[in-house]
Amino acid sequence: MIPIDQPKPRKHRAPSRQVAAGVFGGAGAGTLAVWIFSLFGIEVPAHVAAVLGPFVGGLLQYYMKGGRQS
Repeated sequence: MIPIDQPKPRKHRAPSRQVAAGVFGGAGAGTLAVWIFSLFGIEVPAHVAAVLGPFVGGLLQYYMKGGRQS
């Protein structure tokens, strides 16, 4: 039993659509972009390839409709 003076623990909620799209879309799109560049003979340095995933994920999160309202 939880004592009265302590707040109840918050329920864990699933991530919003924005977060899911940013995480999964960013990782996939960043990897896909590096692969497409390699098909055209463009060498992508490792540090640039590492930044592509989070950058694309952030763009997807920004433009994705939805998100938490609270």
